[in-house]
Amino acid sequence: MKKRWPVGTLATNAIEILRCDGTKRITIDSIHFVNFTAGNTNVDLYHVPADEEIADEFHLVRNHAVSANTAFRLVDQRIYLEPGDRLFAYADDDDHVCCFVYGEEYGG
Repeated sequence: MKKRWPVGTLATNAIEILRCDGTKRITIDSIHFVNFTAGNTNVDLYHVPADEEIADEFHLVRNHAVSANTAFRLVDQRIYLEPGDRLFAYADDDDHVCCFVYGEEYGG
């Protein structure tokens, strides 16, 4: 079933924005980052497989600058979450960027 996961605002520490529970799979079609402030900021996105910890050098999916008062839509690649997988994100500045995830959930 198609879904929208409203994440809220990102912080300067990596926060879990989506978790695939043990009975489902998720295909992410797009992720929207909205910078509602007057300052630019960078956003890092990490896909962490089940039973692993976040590591900058291995799990980074995307790093992108989100300009002031604009939105960025990440659609260039689908992200597939298997049971237990997690998606993390953080921004260079607290409370500058709001995030929404769009995709489809299967099973369970």
